[in-house]
Amino acid sequence: MDEAASRLRLQQESKPEQIEDLDRQIITLKIELEALRKETDPASAERRQKVESEIARVEGKSQELTRAWQEER
Repeated sequence: MDEAASRLRLQQESKPEQIEDLDRQIITLKIELEALRKETDPASAERRQKVESEIARVEGKSQELTRAWQEER
C-alpha cells in the first residue's frame, strides 16, 4: 500500500513524458544555436534563423503543456 501511494505521488510530481521530451528538444536546439553563432557563412545564418524559430515554437508548446499539467495537479 505504501509503495503504491509513493509511486502515485511520484507520478503526480514528475513532469509528463511529453513535456520532458520537449524540454530535451529545447536544450538540443539551444546547443545547436550556440554552435551556429560561431559560424559566419550564409547557410549557417539561415539555419540559425530556423533554429531560433523552432526554439520559440517548442518553448511555447512546452509552456502551454506545463501550464495545463500544473492546473491538473
